[in-house]
Amino acid sequence: MFRIRKLWLIITFTVLGLLAGATISSFAFKYDGIHWYDADLPVTWEMNKNGTADCTGEFQAVQAAYQTWEDVGGSYFTETYLGTTSLTGSAYDYHNVVSWGHTEDSLATCYYWYYPSTGRLVEFDVVFEDDYTWSSTGEAGKYDIQNLAIHEFGHTLNLKDLYGSGDTEKTMYGYASLGETKKRTLHQDDIDGICYIYPKPNQPPNVPSSPTGPDAGTPGSLYTFTATTSDPDGDQVAFKFGWGDGSESGWTSYVDSGSSASKSHSWSAEGTFYVKVKAKDIYNAESGWSAGHPITIRAAVLEVDPSSLDFGEVGKSSTKKMTFRAYNAGGGTLSGTISANRNWITVSPTSFKGNDNTISVTVGTEGLTESHTPYTGTVTVTSNGGTKTIEVSVIVIPTGAVAYPNPFSLARHTNLTFWGTGVPYAKIRIFTLGGELVKTLRERYGASKLSWDARNENGDKLARGVYIYIAKDSTGKIAIMK
Repeated sequence: MFRIRKLWLIITFTVLGLLAGATISSFAFKYDGIHWYDADLPVTWEMNKNGTADCTGEFQAVQAAYQTWEDVGGSYFTETYLGTTSLTGSAYDYHNVVSWGHTEDSLATCYYWYYPSTGRLVEFDVVFEDDYTWSSTGEAGKYDIQNLAIHEFGHTLNLKDLYGSGDTEKTMYGYASLGETKKRTLHQDDIDGICYIYPKPNQPPNVPSSPTGPDAGTPGSLYTFTATTSDPDGDQVAFKFGWGDGSESGWTSYVDSGSSASKSHSWSAEGTFYVKVKAKDIYNAESGWSAGHPITIRAAVLEVDPSSLDFGEVGKSSTKKMTFRAYNAGGGTLSGTISANRNWITVSPTSFKGNDNTISVTVGTEGLTESHTPYTGTVTVTSNGGTKTIEVSVIVIPTGAVAYPNPFSLARHTNLTFWGTGVPYAKIRIFTLGGELVKTLRERYGASKLSWDARNENGDKLARGVYIYIAKDSTGKIAIMK
């Protein structure tokens, strides 16, 4: 080290071969604080026009080597190749020059000058040793130009040689061999080194898109929203959600740039809320808030249609089915159960979850006696949207045909009625006990009842006595009294 024009000159070089038995500790990268000032970027440099006589392509190989350092995404370091020159290294002449010549008993040497008071780099020269044979294509038995140039340009950034047993795959490893090209690709530790010296200013994550999630819900229910964004620096990101009700979530765990994360929230009041999200990177740089995603919180409201089920007339020992709707006239998702208060009423299903549900109700008359008075019961729907009751009624009619009143009084009764499942569209014939046809009746409208004034075919009132009637498969007796 010696003083030149109030500057310090540092000479670094790459030696040929390996240090046998070396047990030096391995470092991620080495740096002592000397660097180019931002005002000096991009670093401009030239290459001696003579190149090397050993091969062609040396100019492109050297340019590619410096470009590799400039291409590191996390660094703001830049360089500019100005072309060829007649200058050679290694003199402090305000020119950064790469050339072939004679060095300090090494494959290549990097000379650089800096101000010791500030650590400001001002110039470098790189000299390749002309006594060795060079190649631009990685030929065996020759030293690869790009492989060595990228190492020497690492010194122009002020990265130091590494000699540890764990450093052998790094570009800044201090030894090289014939035909070697692995230094052309930067190791992560080399990348970390240039990013440490010349770190690109951290940029916040991009503003996320509006979060995705449901559009509607009910008070007290938990709803999940998901966000995603990318980070210009490729940093991991975390998300915070604003729920639109004055509250915010905590930050999610960090995820890779471009990946998504989720948080859940419930609202206690009804209304429309706008859910937004923001992101931060691992350096706590935050994005702005996204656009809001609207969610309308509205309580579920149970409605039923129809509100009553009149099963009409059903024969004994028979069943009949009807349906009703249980639907949501509010928000969220309706759910509930259905029950009946009579054992002759069954419902299906007995529970539901959905906003429009068809419920089947079946009445079974097994065990019930015929009656002119309806049997009544209720079906109750209990849900998160309220409770509704459906009135159920059914009249149980006889099987076949039954006559009433029986006995029939000519003095007190006006009409005798035949009633039952065998009456609709039936022909009912009335006979004397001796088998004489008295009257033929016809039901033409599908009704379960057919009335008769107890007169014969001639219009005369029947005489007192017992008569027989036949209707389809039914037969019976009628007692006629005064």
